[in-house]
Order: sequence, then C-alpha cells, then structure tokens
Amino acid sequence: MPPELVQFLSLDVVASALLLAGLLVVRILAIRFVRAREGMPDHVRRRSISAVKNGTLILLLVGLALIWAPQLRTFALSLTAVAVALVVATKELIACLSGALLRASSRPFSVGDWVEIGQIRGEVVDHDMLATRIDAFAAGSGAFQRTGEMVTVPNSVFLSTPIRRLSALRARIVATTSVVVDPPDLAPGALRAAVDAALGEARAGGALWEGEPGVRFSTTDLGRLRVEVTLTAPTDGAEAAGSAVTLAVLAALRPRPA
Repeated sequence: MPPELVQFLSLDVVASALLLAGLLVVRILAIRFVRAREGMPDHVRRRSISAVKNGTLILLLVGLALIWAPQLRTFALSLTAVAVALVVATKELIACLSGALLRASSRPFSVGDWVEIGQIRGEVVDHDMLATRIDAFAAGSGAFQRTGEMVTVPNSVFLSTPIRRLSALRARIVATTSVVVDPPDLAPGALRAAVDAALGEARAGGALWEGEPGVRFSTTDLGRLRVEVTLTAPTDGAEAAGSAVTLAVLAALRPRPA
C-alpha cells in the first residue's frame, strides 16, 4: 500500500475517532442536563433524552459518511454486486430504516404518546432507527392499565400497519356500560326515573364522570331490556365509574318481591 494512501487513511481514522469522542461527550452532557431539570414531566424528559440520542447518532453517521466519502467512492464501482447481495440479505434492516424515515417525516407520534399499532396499545417510551419500545396496556379498547410489559416493535411495521394516536385519551375517555335485565313492571317514565336515580346514587357514592351521562334503552333478541349508559370520565377512573353505574342500575331494576 502506498505511503500516501496509508497517511490519508490514518487522517481519516483520527478524524473519525475525534468525531466519535466529541459526540459522545455532547451526548453525555446533554442527557445529564435534561435529567437535572426539575419540574419536567417524565414523558417530556424521556422524549428529550430520545431526541438527544437519535440526534447524536444521525450526526455521527453523517460525519463518518463525509469523512470516508473519498474512500467509499473509490470502492463503489467494484462493489456493485456485493451491494446487491447486501440489499437482499438486509431486506428487513432496510425496511426498518424506511419505517424510521416514514415516522420521522410524517411524525405520527412522539415519545410519551399513547398509540395503538395493530394489536399493540401502550405508551411510547423510546424509539430509534430500527425499533420502537412501547409500555403495553392491558387488552381491550377501553383498558388503559399498564401490564408492565415492554414491547419492541420493528419500524418496518409502520409501512403496512395503521397507527392510531391515543394521547387525547390520556386525561379522559368516553366509556359505555351496558346492563341487561328482565323488563321491570314499570311505566316508561318511571323506568327512566329509576335509572336516573341509580346514576345519582352512583355519583353520590364516589363514581366520577363529567357532565350528564347519556342513557339509551333497547331490547335484545330474547326480549330482555338493555340499558346503555355513556360516560365521559377520567381515564384512571372510567372503569370504577362504569362498575358503579352497572351495580346501581342492577339494584334499581332488580325484580321486586311479590
């Protein structure tokens, strides 16, 4: 190998090492600064740390590409066949990077958002160029209890799976609870009054919801009475409110002894 080429490569190695060391120092200092800030919500802190990590990684990749561009250009023509083979062998990796590019350009969610990706629902805790980590919720469209499971979703999923952003449900949700009973021996006005009284008892017992609940009466195929109550409640209290309403309505419409 010619001495000039060896010297040129040595300069590139030194420049790459200095770039790596500099970005590492910047990354450590930036993360420490974010963690030291007081009063910052946890999901905002995680979002800032993720942005620092991804930003320094992108700067490193761009910097290395600029440093080694002349050498890469020299070998490009002779590596065409190898490049094709690598594309075939790293198809999933390329799909993950494409999914990351799609996420970065369309910004369907950020760290700290509540999302639903396919059958997975939860809070985004971190994402990078290859995968997204989600703190999963329990199964069910109205359940927001954390299961403690961390689900890693490859970014390639974003190319074929719709993404629903659920962050608007962080504070409150609209929940519907249904009660099916035998038709009570009550006039329509008395039936509605009994249900309204049951809702009042549930609220007096500590069940929390906002505004006036919606009440709908219908029948099943077997001729039983279905009472549907729709509530706008705090996310963390919607399940308790729905249970209280169900018990109160059942108590109000239970068959009276003859």
